[in-house]
Amino acid sequence: MADHDREDKENIVPPPPPPPPFSGEPKRLSETPSCKEGRTPKDLKGRVEGERTRWEETLRKVEAENRAIKTGLAEREAKERAEQDKREREIREAGEGPELQLKKLERELQGARRTIWEQALKIKEEEKAVMKMEKELGEIVEKTEPKKEIGKLKEIKRELNEIHKSIEELLKKLNSLQRMKFLSSRGR
Repeated sequence: MADHDREDKENIVPPPPPPPPFSGEPKRLSETPSCKEGRTPKDLKGRVEGERTRWEETLRKVEAENRAIKTGLAEREAKERAEQDKREREIREAGEGPELQLKKLERELQGARRTIWEQALKIKEEEKAVMKMEKELGEIVEKTEPKKEIGKLKEIKRELNEIHKSIEELLKKLNSLQRMKFLSSRGR
């Protein structure tokens, strides 16, 4: 602090004591100190001026103290900000190593996920291929089993015989219709 601020602190005048508590009855003019002591308005004016100068001096000292306190606070805040910036910088610098490791681990994790995904796709494709091969094998086995083939052929033969019989019946009906048409056209 500056020297004039120290002097101001030493010359601080304490405020006057508070007035006595109110008794409830107003004081008479004859009991007031000015009347008892016989003071004149000039004395009161001088006293008021003296009090005013004293209060103005006190105000100046208080303002000086306030300025000094504000300056001290500003200096302290600047120091604290500088220390906090230094700590944050140290934390950032210390955190860069782990951040780089974290990014590296994230890349590795993404690579592992990609390979797992690709393997899952390959497995699905292989499952589809296996299912297709099983189906084809089943068809081959069906074709190679003679009993089933013979049964199928017998069924086909029976169906063909039925179709053949129905065609013969239709042909007979057609022939009979044609004869009837022919005979009817002759008879006219």
